[in-house]
Amino acid sequence: MATPRRNDTRNGLPAEDVSLGGRDTFPVDTKRVNLGAQVLALLENLPFYRDLVTARFKIWKGWTIGWPITNMVFTVVEEMWNDPDYDGMDLCQQTLMMSKKLFETHARPLEVRPSMSWEDFKSASFGRWEVIGLLFILTGITTDWISHDDPIFTRQGAMDAKKLAITATAVGDTCLQFCDSSGIINDIVSWLLLHQTSLLTIVYGESDFRPWRKLGELSTTVFALGLHQDSSANTPFFLAEMRKRTMVAAYTVDKVLATFLGRPPLISWRYCDIQMPLDLSVEEIFADPPFRDAAIRKLDKHTGWNQEASLMKGAWPRVAFVTSVLREKVLELSLSCRTSDLSHRVANLSHESRQERQLLPEFLHWNPDSDGSIISRVEEDLLFEVHMEFLYNDFLLYRTLAQRTETEPEAIIDISREILSAVILMVSKKIRSGYSLSSHIGNLVFLDVLAGSAFGWRSLCGAATSNSIHAAVNSD
Repeated sequence: MATPRRNDTRNGLPAEDVSLGGRDTFPVDTKRVNLGAQVLALLENLPFYRDLVTARFKIWKGWTIGWPITNMVFTVVEEMWNDPDYDGMDLCQQTLMMSKKLFETHARPLEVRPSMSWEDFKSASFGRWEVIGLLFILTGITTDWISHDDPIFTRQGAMDAKKLAITATAVGDTCLQFCDSSGIINDIVSWLLLHQTSLLTIVYGESDFRPWRKLGELSTTVFALGLHQDSSANTPFFLAEMRKRTMVAAYTVDKVLATFLGRPPLISWRYCDIQMPLDLSVEEIFADPPFRDAAIRKLDKHTGWNQEASLMKGAWPRVAFVTSVLREKVLELSLSCRTSDLSHRVANLSHESRQERQLLPEFLHWNPDSDGSIISRVEEDLLFEVHMEFLYNDFLLYRTLAQRTETEPEAIIDISREILSAVILMVSKKIRSGYSLSSHIGNLVFLDVLAGSAFGWRSLCGAATSNSIHAAVNSD
């Protein structure tokens, strides 16, 4: 493609348009620079965003990218925002110049080498629109963790929680458009797409078309990056492990939305060689080799699980992978038109699910009798959701059998009793402890109706698959 001369208007572009060299891209016109400046003007509240995300990490650290990458994103953007070149400029002048700079630098490839250090990666992340987008998306996701009436949302320079979440989705989309126009694809883009998909479900709900459409972009990106295969030989250790977590998270989100919408999943394990993440903490993944290798040697040599009964290492992505593979098998059966030997197939898959559940380390089994002094409230909630995930797999299987054969399997009554019993125990424990049930209302109502309807099964036989409890872990 020929590079347009500055005063060449034959292509319909304004004379002041600039073209990025080095690869075929869309020219950067004034409108796009101005749009970028509008996005960057929101960085005036950067300290508020950092405080908000920091507060969220005190509640739950997540497992997809963790604090090292999150802190890197904020540090890089803070360095760009506080560049001495902008001294003496007003907000409009600064954001316009910063936008122009970003369009000049963000199209360069993010080249990954096996010898690449974490410091090298951070340096390569400077001057990229995808980093700007990821900062806003991570900030938007905090609105699902921090109460909207928290004082942090009322301080000077703050933004209303709902408005912040909606603004973050818009900024994320804008930054992704900038990346698309330059043909940019890298690990940061995959993190942005993953968390954008998650935020869209928070803002608009799982039934809205936007999360599903963004999931399509995410699935295409992880395949294009080769995250569905073992890439450890060509990448530094820290990035290879984060790629495993990114792939597992994308795979899990895919199964959650596919189940909720009753659609075929977009990412199939049959065509992937998804690598099980190591049961390490994010801090251990990014640690110096001697410390990191010592942590790896402490893992169980046969199962790969940590032997410290720690929920704060890599347990959640590992559990998510196990439950998501099972969920895909359940979806294959429930969405298939094939009915031959259905009873046998349902029984076999139910047996496999229960076996996988029993094979989990003891510390990953929900215990309704625990006093809550050993693990945090969030961790206990996640253990409960893992417990429910396995029960829900069985429920889906036997519901499918009932729908296809117009029978009333005894197993579905037993599963429903087990679901109701677990819900009652959890609610009772929450009430005794004085914790709010507001974050569980949706799941509790769904599980209660689900299990209760099974006792009047004929009213449920004609119902389409339309709901799913959240995955045992969320994307971050």
